[in-house]
Amino acid sequence: MGAGRAERSGEWDKASELWRKALEHARSSGCRKWAESRMAYCANAVARGWSGCDES
Repeated sequence: MGAGRAERSGEWDKASELWRKALEHARSSGCRKWAESRMAYCANAVARGWSGCDES
């Protein structure tokens, strides 16, 4: 599963970890910036206790 798919599934912890891995392998500054921002977004979702899209 990719980071984007994990996000869409509401698996914020998993998505954050996958974005961290993407950050490690990013080749351009733009890709690094994108991965950093997505990782921070997902970490924030975990901290705030956001649920997945299929949960109520």
